[in-house]
Amino acid sequence: MNTSPYFSSSKVTRTKLMTNQENEIKIEPNSAQGSSSSQCVSHSQARTASLASKVLRKRQHIKIKDEVETDNVCNVESTKEENGKVLDLKNEKKWEPEMWRDQLANINSMRKFRDAPVDTMGCDVICDEKAAPEVYRYQVLLSLMLSSQTKDQVTSAAMARLREHGCNIDNILATSDQRLGELIFPVGFGKRKVDFIKRTSMILKEEYGKDIPDTVEKLCKLPGVGPKMAYLVMKCAWNQVDGIGVDTHVHRISNRLGWVKKPTKQPEDTRKALEAWLPREHWNDINHLLVGFGQQTCRPVGPKCGQCLNVNICPTGRSNTRYQKVKKEVKKEQSTDCVKMEQFSEDVKIEQHGVGVKVAHSIQAVKTETADEEFWPAIKKDQVKMEQSRDGKERSENSVSQPKKPKRNVKKEK
Repeated sequence: MNTSPYFSSSKVTRTKLMTNQENEIKIEPNSAQGSSSSQCVSHSQARTASLASKVLRKRQHIKIKDEVETDNVCNVESTKEENGKVLDLKNEKKWEPEMWRDQLANINSMRKFRDAPVDTMGCDVICDEKAAPEVYRYQVLLSLMLSSQTKDQVTSAAMARLREHGCNIDNILATSDQRLGELIFPVGFGKRKVDFIKRTSMILKEEYGKDIPDTVEKLCKLPGVGPKMAYLVMKCAWNQVDGIGVDTHVHRISNRLGWVKKPTKQPEDTRKALEAWLPREHWNDINHLLVGFGQQTCRPVGPKCGQCLNVNICPTGRSNTRYQKVKKEVKKEQSTDCVKMEQFSEDVKIEQHGVGVKVAHSIQAVKTETADEEFWPAIKKDQVKMEQSRDGKERSENSVSQPKKPKRNVKKEK
């Protein structure tokens, strides 16, 4: 008995059967006219062939679709993993303080006269501009090294003495440490700075041909030179802006105004935070601007928030003025309470004298704006009479309360 291939003992799938039938059936058109049997295919065979071709097309379509979908998913995931940071940076807005433009404009208006100590005694002013270019650059470097932990007035006086002595590499190296310390006195950390100046001058003579380096990296390798000095040297000596010089004034004001995303503890962290959002066009003047503002208005101790134009848009200014208003209101309340006092008040004073206790009554009159001047002499007379009578009573009481001690009869031995 012939069994159907669909019910064969071996495991045959429908798709496998269709492919086998398609391979067996080959339809080739004949160019010449032939018999009807050669030109036509039976209805059942044609139906089977069409069914097999549909299954194949469907399988191929599904396979291609799956491959495309899986490839897309893999590509999307890879882009998220590999380039996720780049995409986030493009879509994410760069952080910047809310009202920094208004704050900067107010600082510019407060600094329009340029009369702060840094304007007249800065590192670019106290150096000899008529000297040779390499000597001028060397003086700029020395002035910045001396300015660390030192006021501008002291630095300017020290640089004036060095210029009179001869501020060039050969002369500084020929000067003894004791004499150099006397010339720069009283700058902060004078002994350490003498050592830094001597070592730096020797390096400049041996490695840079009596000139200073022209990059921030090389400048930071010199003894006693940090990032703040290096960026200011590049700006003042080489006229090149590579970064923001952040000293104590810039560090303090940036944190007070909220110009850093998170409060910073070191000036170097403040520099990185400012360079991340501040437009490069403001890098050239921001140090000079904020240093003068910190010397005159936003001082480290006792800032003049009441005179600052940023008092309403500065977090520190708002808190300081709020505290001052509370104190003024308390004073007003105390003054109003004093006006509401009665004209007369009786005070009772209890004083302890030895064993006894003395009670004193006193009448005080508080003069107000509506009181008559003629009324006061009569009150004074009454007060004097009461005091005299009180003194008499006290004397009598003391005489009664303190009896005389009896004398003891002591017989003298012969």
